[in-house]
Amino acid sequence: MVGETIREDRRKPRVFCAVGTEASGTRAAVPDDPALPGLALLNYPEQLLAVLTPLLRSRLGSRIELTHDRLFVHRYIPGKRCIVKLEVKMRAAPGMPGKRHCFFAKFYTAGHGARVYKNCQRLWHCGFSRGRFTIAEPLAYHPTWQVLVLSWENGPSLRDIVLAGQGALRAVEGAAKWLHRLHTCGFHGGRIYSFSRHLHMLDVRKRSLTSVHRETDVPLAML
Repeated sequence: MVGETIREDRRKPRVFCAVGTEASGTRAAVPDDPALPGLALLNYPEQLLAVLTPLLRSRLGSRIELTHDRLFVHRYIPGKRCIVKLEVKMRAAPGMPGKRHCFFAKFYTAGHGARVYKNCQRLWHCGFSRGRFTIAEPLAYHPTWQVLVLSWENGPSLRDIVLAGQGALRAVEGAAKWLHRLHTCGFHGGRIYSFSRHLHMLDVRKRSLTSVHRETDVPLAML
């Protein structure tokens, strides 16, 4: 049985992950954030897999064996959450060829992951499990490590499509339809964004941007 804490006397393995991109050679250390207890598991692949395997067996089968492969940090917000793409090989039996699968592991703080897991489950049962307007399937949640496991969805993000400039109009129209479906599906949980909240977030993003690129302060102030 996996312990709920990590021994301090164990030597920390040199596990690295790609941040923001899957391009080879883009490497960075696993974030060290005491507010996100589950991130400690990323430095101990064996314990990470020991935590995840029982959670995923109900979906993947009782004889599934997960073997550590690669980790990619897609987004990290210090003190709040970290989204990691986990690539694993699953073997139905020892010695059998492994089949590669991908999952999203989202590490949270202050119990936020439990609420996100519950909201995703409710959305999954409100029609977002099939058809065009879907969300990643919520597979499992571990309350001690505060890690939420979601199915992996292939394809470019809306942000990538818009930045590429190809098919952006169609993608934005699809996103608007998805949002309309979300607001009319009967689900009333989750975070509510008012107009004042949107203005607040725009101001936060402006201050973050100008702290890095001070030359943008004047153009942004004119918007």
